[in-house]
Amino acid sequence: MLPEEKHIDVKSFLPHRNPMLMVDEVIHIDAKTVKTRYWIPEKGLFIRSGKLVEEGLIENLAQSCSSVVGQSYFVEENQRDKTKLIGFISGIKKVQMHQLPASGTWLYTEASLKSRLDTAEFVMCTMKAKSYVASNLSIEAEINLIIQELKA
Repeated sequence: MLPEEKHIDVKSFLPHRNPMLMVDEVIHIDAKTVKTRYWIPEKGLFIRSGKLVEEGLIENLAQSCSSVVGQSYFVEENQRDKTKLIGFISGIKKVQMHQLPASGTWLYTEASLKSRLDTAEFVMCTMKAKSYVASNLSIEAEINLIIQELKA
């Protein structure tokens, strides 16, 4: 896996691109946890009245969480351009919205793996995640994800 101090481009782990890319950088990643950050833009799909709305917060959580499971498909550097993944949110539970973060701030997200099931066809996991701006909690939730490699 990647060393803790190495900041990596999330595009190595996620298929998302602007305007749907809701994570700018992976700050820390290991087999069970991830920390990411996202600069909340002034304008965008999930920006209303100068705030990142609920759908944007959920998408940020899901993208951050999926990198924990997705990284297992990219162990070798040369696999990154060849491997294609698709991910789905299969369930969201225990969501608590605390505040909508303002545009022009960094959103930090932390997630940890609660459970993981690997099958021949897909990986299913449950993640617990939280997002903050400075020390102010924006959202916390448990998310179920399914990650599948697309075969050529």
